[in-house]
Amino acid sequence: WFLGGNISAGCLTSVPPSIVLEVLNNLLLNALGVMPDGGTLQADLTRVQDQWVLRLQDSGPGIAPEQTEKIFEMGFSSSGDSQRGIGLASCRDLLAPFGAVLQLGKSDQRGACFELLLPHTSETPHVPSPEKEEDGDSYRPAVLVVDDDQAVREMLKDVFSELGCQVKVARDAPAATEIFPAASFEMVVIDQTLPGISGLEFAEGLRRKHPQLVLVLISGWGQEEILDKALGSVVDLVGEKPITVEKIQEMLHQAGALHRQRLKGS
Repeated sequence: WFLGGNISAGCLTSVPPSIVLEVLNNLLLNALGVMPDGGTLQADLTRVQDQWVLRLQDSGPGIAPEQTEKIFEMGFSSSGDSQRGIGLASCRDLLAPFGAVLQLGKSDQRGACFELLLPHTSETPHVPSPEKEEDGDSYRPAVLVVDDDQAVREMLKDVFSELGCQVKVARDAPAATEIFPAASFEMVVIDQTLPGISGLEFAEGLRRKHPQLVLVLISGWGQEEILDKALGSVVDLVGEKPITVEKIQEMLHQAGALHRQRLKGS
């Protein structure tokens, strides 16, 4: 593997770092997936008027012409696995609220080329604090994130941390179980599609042992029926990916209300 590029320091954008990081992680993991025997990934950043253009070029097999119109559709996967629904469509959805764009780039080289268009700013991006609760205090729980998608769990860790929470992450149920006794968690965010037992099965076990926990089940595209079944009976909150900063803030707002109710014994 060779990673190279031309990225200058001090390039500020209004897009939160956690969002940029998740998009870049997804693109990097995609590149790794199509170059299992190694290759090159070139990154270059240029300023074009009022935006930054971050260009990523890999040396993989490229994108087939018949797939160029489909790769940004929700649930599409070149590997044929559309269950998770995490990919380029989700990346676009994450970027859109901040005026950023992910698109295919043109290149004479072999491989795939993507361009990330980021609005330029002269100020450091700021992630607002979560909404104030009724008692005037923000709810900043200790959170455990369980998701086998590295890009997603790292993004969630970054955003929850920026909002003032203490966060631990695990890739599957056994890893989460090992972490759990060593920390006092108040909120657990679980992906439905985990290796081994499902997120819902793991949540059921947590609910039996820790009834005071605020449990959140998240899933990719096409799993709405599972979320509807789980809500209320097993978990307290549900969310469809992509999980944006705004969705996480709303989760904290709702989780804070649940936490106060349970402390009061209602």
